[in-house]
Amino acid sequence: MVKGEIIVQMERKAEAKLCCRTSGKESLGYDARRRCCCHLDTWQYKTILEANVPRVKCPEHGVMAW
Repeated sequence: MVKGEIIVQMERKAEAKLCCRTSGKESLGYDARRRCCCHLDTWQYKTILEANVPRVKCPEHGVMAW
């Protein structure tokens, strides 16, 4: 963490369902990638959001972002 930054780490609940974004069918998790993005500043501090963004493996559509 750099001085003047707030880092918000977000986690998905373990029991949360993963669904194919095209068909809406429940699908198995495939993998996840850590993503970071800037958010609106909090007071004078730069705010950064961090999360593991999963991909799903749909039998119909293959591997795709959740």
